[in-house]
Amino acid sequence: QARFEQDQALLSQIREAELKLNERKVVERAKGLLMDAHGLKEAEAFRKIQKLSMNARKSMREVAEAILLTNEL
Repeated sequence: QARFEQDQALLSQIREAELKLNERKVVERAKGLLMDAHGLKEAEAFRKIQKLSMNARKSMREVAEAILLTNEL
């Protein structure tokens, strides 16, 4: 029983790490797009995503996905 619970905890940690990695990838892609499209530096692009996230009360991932979607057209 203890081994099963330990395995479940590890699987949960793996899932959480995968979600964070995927979120980071989306944010990085959006940051790169902002840097290319608007000539922003890396820190400026990150801050812009962060600020939009706070103002819209959305996660940085949601904001980054919106940036990527609006620039696919």
